[in-house]
Amino acid sequence: MPIPIWILCKVVDNFGDAGVGWRLARALAATGSFEPTLVIDQPATLSAIEPRLAAPAVAVGPGTPPIASIEGVQIIARSQIEHTPSDRLPDVIVSAFGCEPPAWLRARLAGGPRRPLWLQLEYLSAEDWIENCHGLVSIKPADAAREYFLYPGFTERSSGLLREPGLFERRDAFRATGGPAALLAHLHASPAPGQRVISLFCYESAPLAAWFSELAAGTAPTLVCVAGGSAEGALQTVLGRPLPIGQRARVGRVEWVRLPMLDQDRYDQLLWSCSFNAVRGEDSWLRAHWAGVPFVWQAYPQAQGTHLIKLDAFLEKMRQGAPESDPEQQAIRALMHAWNGDPSQDIASAWRAFDDRLSASDGLTERYRSWVASLAGQTSLTERLTQYCLDRLE
Repeated sequence: MPIPIWILCKVVDNFGDAGVGWRLARALAATGSFEPTLVIDQPATLSAIEPRLAAPAVAVGPGTPPIASIEGVQIIARSQIEHTPSDRLPDVIVSAFGCEPPAWLRARLAGGPRRPLWLQLEYLSAEDWIENCHGLVSIKPADAAREYFLYPGFTERSSGLLREPGLFERRDAFRATGGPAALLAHLHASPAPGQRVISLFCYESAPLAAWFSELAAGTAPTLVCVAGGSAEGALQTVLGRPLPIGQRARVGRVEWVRLPMLDQDRYDQLLWSCSFNAVRGEDSWLRAHWAGVPFVWQAYPQAQGTHLIKLDAFLEKMRQGAPESDPEQQAIRALMHAWNGDPSQDIASAWRAFDDRLSASDGLTERYRSWVASLAGQTSLTERLTQYCLDRLE
């Protein structure tokens, strides 16, 4: 029988927390091994990236039915269980990114005749220390509640990467049946002959003005698909006016098109349709991997450049033992550091060097493909979490 599992999600900022929680719930449902319920404190945030979920006009209270059931996942608001215990406890509780259970549920995790398995799902990281922490159990001194820690990462010693069953088959079928052309046409983003297509999703601190100038003065005609959010201000500065959704504007060799908010499946398809993707945070970062094309990643900006440590850990993994002097690796490192605000790197020169290598041969693209292929051969987070639960449930 499928295992009842609750995924507790608290939206901290942006859409990443809701996005990862929703992807995990869908992936677990697709395995057939779980009956997932996503418990989220801000359903309206999730509804922005999942249009099948109509956010309630008023707050829902205890005892009300789930907001929605989509692809085998029940979705309920945190307010429904905040103060009133549920009649039916799940076998597994997943606290996504440190989301604390309600007080009554926290008490149940401390003991009783039937105590759910409590998993803490941490943020994705490439840092080495997570391998020593993955799978550890913490026994709370106050009440002996047991929580198990799962650390997603890029090696077999972590809990792996979130990847739903059949993902690569869907991606390849989409590309083989004209999906990119149809999607871009729907988004008013059909490229002109010879125009390459790039997607842009970033934080406000990305060096957009200088990058836009390089694209405008470059040799390759480029169409940039701008996702909603942090790039809008920089785009308005360049154009001298706002760019409405669905409209296009050109400066020199670069053209921009503003995109509407996309659901997760459509966003995946956008990444599959582009020759280069600029991504940020966690969810889009990982989905850029599965697209299998070159990308630049912007880590969540942190004080004193702490995010650059996380970036370097990732770049070291991605290097896969190649010499640090390798030209492709140097181009990737320079671009990633410049994109993440490293003052020692200039985005203009970093982009030119990267773009020159991208245009000159398949070496740079092959470096990305090799890296992604190595990850695709590993056991996914979905599979690892499933086995982790089966090993510990009676």
